[in-house]
Amino acid sequence: MKISDEKINESFTVNAAAIDIEDTQNLKQEWLSLESKTEPSFFLSWAWIGVWLKTYRPQAFILRIHFEDELIALAIIVKASQKRHHFLHARSLHFHQTGHPMQDQIWIEYNGLLAQSTHHENAVSALFNYLTTQDQDWDELVIGAITDDEADLWAHKSGLYRHNLWTAPSYGIDLKALKSSGQPYLNTLSRNTRYQIRRSQRKYEAIGPITITRATNTNEALEFFEQAGPLHLKRWGNQLGQSGFANENFMAFHCTLIQETWPTDNIDLIKLQVDNKPIAFFYNFIYKKRVYFYLCALKQEQDSTLKPGLMGHALCIQHYLGQGLEYYDFMGGNDRYKASLGKKAQQLYQMTLQKDLYKFKVERFGRKLKWSLRKK
Repeated sequence: MKISDEKINESFTVNAAAIDIEDTQNLKQEWLSLESKTEPSFFLSWAWIGVWLKTYRPQAFILRIHFEDELIALAIIVKASQKRHHFLHARSLHFHQTGHPMQDQIWIEYNGLLAQSTHHENAVSALFNYLTTQDQDWDELVIGAITDDEADLWAHKSGLYRHNLWTAPSYGIDLKALKSSGQPYLNTLSRNTRYQIRRSQRKYEAIGPITITRATNTNEALEFFEQAGPLHLKRWGNQLGQSGFANENFMAFHCTLIQETWPTDNIDLIKLQVDNKPIAFFYNFIYKKRVYFYLCALKQEQDSTLKPGLMGHALCIQHYLGQGLEYYDFMGGNDRYKASLGKKAQQLYQMTLQKDLYKFKVERFGRKLKWSLRKK
């Protein structure tokens, strides 16, 4: 339902209020009520948002968008001051992020407004009407990761300059369609990928039995998460900005998320073992019959033909297929294994929308000059 800009100004109202971190009970009920009327990603569910608020306690604002008297959209904004290139200061708005890299390493995906689908486009218009007329204490708006359609919509409705900070494809498997086809998952893959998985499985079976264990309670889930740490650190590095397991903010958030969300069945932690020795851990979210693959920690094998990641994903996917889940989402990333195991669904972006300010023009000129020099 499209409405003219003039009608949006008349029919849609936007209110902003500081969030009292000590008392979010009313916000929780409000969020859950709207969530039940929408189709958000797990990252816009209260399961994620509530833990984010509780863990980081940001000085945040809640934006409420009403159509006539009905609440149709919610968003949480954090204002932050950023310094780039040693000279550029920017007053930034961050949606469901804090603007602090170590806190934002939890990497929200499928971000945006929590909005009723019938009002979604108009809610984005109303949001920017409010931000450009009633709250002008900002220079740029940072949001991500969001889908390509959503990124285009926000850029168009804002009328601001768009700069993509990060982009990557999103891959996944339509489990519902796969189940209807009656095919085993492996049969849908290329000959080369099938061969790698089956060869890896044969070699591991020669070492000892392959077993998959799913955490059955909160304590076991936390143990699996902790056990995944050393493998992940070894693969990605133990410095800040590398493996999330080296970041106390990341660890605090996910330990709280596991503790608080386990009773709702939104968390799945899996240990893959060969001969009773762990070779892989998988940390997934399950929400509205969709599996979000968030993180894996793999043993680094000297034999390059041993593929704990490929084999582990294949076993997990076949299990989820039998559980009646409808989609296995690898989320954003250019990793080869995602392209081998799934099909591209869309492109994801993290972007900034900037006002027409001189400092940003200087920044863009410097960026273009840098790229031109690299090409020489």
